[in-house]
Amino acid sequence: MLGRDSLLTRQPWVRQPGSLSRWEPEPLRWLGYNAIINSFVREDRTLNNPSSAPWRRRLAMRVASCMEGLMQ
Repeated sequence: MLGRDSLLTRQPWVRQPGSLSRWEPEPLRWLGYNAIINSFVREDRTLNNPSSAPWRRRLAMRVASCMEGLMQ
């Protein structure tokens, strides 16, 4: 950070400026996984509710089907 050279800054786990990758993919995987799981949970809740509107049922099935396609 200060640009000084010492024994500590020469350790193998110290990264040099500019050597970091742009973005780690793990947060995107986590967001995708949670979006897929939540779409399935919402579909189950909607289809198990006999008083849910038909348009909600169709929408829930379409969203879950789209998310299932992303899993492959």
